[in-house]
Amino acid sequence: MNSYLRARDLLQQFSPQLLIAPDGNTHHLLFQIPAMNPHNPKVEGYVEKNGEILAICAGKRVLHLGCVGFTDSPVDLKIQLAKESLHQSLSGCCDCTGVDLDATSIAQLQHDGIFKNVITGDVEKLSELPAGLGLFDIIVAGDIIEHLSNPGAMLDGAKSLLKPGGQLIVSTPNAMGLPAYARFVLGTFREGGQHVLAFNSAVLFQLLTRHGYKILHIYTGYQKASKTNIGPFFEIGKWIFSFVPKFGGTLFFVATPDQALPGMPGFTAIPAEAKHSLY
Repeated sequence: MNSYLRARDLLQQFSPQLLIAPDGNTHHLLFQIPAMNPHNPKVEGYVEKNGEILAICAGKRVLHLGCVGFTDSPVDLKIQLAKESLHQSLSGCCDCTGVDLDATSIAQLQHDGIFKNVITGDVEKLSELPAGLGLFDIIVAGDIIEHLSNPGAMLDGAKSLLKPGGQLIVSTPNAMGLPAYARFVLGTFREGGQHVLAFNSAVLFQLLTRHGYKILHIYTGYQKASKTNIGPFFEIGKWIFSFVPKFGGTLFFVATPDQALPGMPGFTAIPAEAKHSLY
């Protein structure tokens, strides 16, 4: 029995999701995946990213961070693509206000009458947004957190703009997703020109938790309108990821502020004044 216990302890060091139980003279491996293990959080499903965002936001008051999008494109192309953007879709289904640091594009979008519901602002300094915006049911941070030097500042600022029970949606490329790995192996991987951070599900889970959020849902997803999402390989990939969503290409988290959230096991609480020096 002592050898059994030593083997069990050794295996669980490498894979804490494994439980090994004796059954008479035989041993069985019992797989147990906790719903919210911070070291390997469970991914619930594989979704069409923008469609899921629109379903959550429909009829709500929404703040859209990084609303211009198309960050690697010149201003004139951003303006041309505005009608295909997530902000265009959000503007049609909810009471939406967009914020973006790209003052030139914001001014052009306003001047051309494409969007009137957009303002210039730094998502890392949300407390400096114009007074009178009020509180929001949903804040959407779609594929922006990987661009930030200080993502914790955005997360802290978002909490002050959410209504009680409000939700934050965060999406970002999945650093451990199979699409990125396949492109890397094939030599076709290209990192976004303004990306300075990379996330897997555990790191994003821990970052949100550190900044006082309770995780409601974790998905991976795909971009329906992407030019690369064409042909049988994409359809085969969708089918595969529906069974193993943790390997999907985009992380999709839904969280809500939880001021009473205790620190995660094994973590040391970090004073508020020290957070911004770390994130």
